[in-house]
Amino acid sequence: MRPILASLLLMIATTAGAFAQATSAEPQTPLAPDVRTAAQGNLFLTSELASSAGPLIRVAVANRFALALKDVSAEVVVLDYWGKELARQAWDLGSLEPGKEVERPLSFRPTGTGVYDVRVTAKTGGTSATKMVTVGVVPPPAKGLRPESFFASNTNDKGHNEFDR
Repeated sequence: MRPILASLLLMIATTAGAFAQATSAEPQTPLAPDVRTAAQGNLFLTSELASSAGPLIRVAVANRFALALKDVSAEVVVLDYWGKELARQAWDLGSLEPGKEVERPLSFRPTGTGVYDVRVTAKTGGTSATKMVTVGVVPPPAKGLRPESFFASNTNDKGHNEFDR
């Protein structure tokens, strides 16, 4: 009797899981865009901006569909803290086989301290998927209080408190 009960419970759990996945609020899309950075936690020191030779930010698009996707494209927009567009880059990625991924370097490099939102949108046919990642640049640690800081704290670099838009 126990093997039958275990089989029945397994069948109910599997059916409930499939139903929950099919009725989830988040629409399923074959595209999986991603933003990857050369820094752990997407946080750079200002000293790393000049010393790093390769691209700091890379964009990837994966096909998580069972069929090949045609006419795949990706667009990246970089915004500063106030929402001002700093960079825009687009790629035609062509066809993308099932389970495969394409990665491209982003030509944008932060120039100083601040917070940058990197938004990548991948499209194929009438389907699109978007992912946004926040990248931060902070000054290196310093001893004592920073005289240029409004609060005399050790958190900002020169130029960060300018409110230019």
